[in-house]
Amino acid sequence: MIDAITEFPVLVNDSFGWGIILTYAWKEAPFVSLLIYPVLSRIHRSWRDVARVFGASNWNFIREIVLPVILPAWTIATFIVFVFTFSAFEIPFLLGVTYPTVLPVYSYQLYTSGTLADRPEALAVNIVLAVLTVLLGLVVYYFSKRWNVLKGWD
Repeated sequence: MIDAITEFPVLVNDSFGWGIILTYAWKEAPFVSLLIYPVLSRIHRSWRDVARVFGASNWNFIREIVLPVILPAWTIATFIVFVFTFSAFEIPFLLGVTYPTVLPVYSYQLYTSGTLADRPEALAVNIVLAVLTVLLGLVVYYFSKRWNVLKGWD
């Protein structure tokens, strides 16, 4: 497939971050599936039969029954994964480019730079990360409550 090692695609320290994206996808997909599986297991086989009786196609069954059932769990799983990847530094630190760095890596580098003058800036970056996470959490909470009220589940 390739003749020399230089022809191998760059997956680490590339400018777009493909290595980081692939690592997080590989790492977080099982977590999301473990959160969604119990919800999917609550869907009874008889629901599919009832949907067929009423003339629903496979796509209609997925759209009208499966997606609304898994959406709350998927929303929470997505939020947890986003918060984790947004604030984690180890994978971008190991696999990412040196410039521009993501905020957690920038904060870590400031905090461990050895000078006490950089530590307030590092802590300010951490506070910005925490505030953004809390704000996103409030948005997710608002929309999940709104979704439950619209669907009549609350």
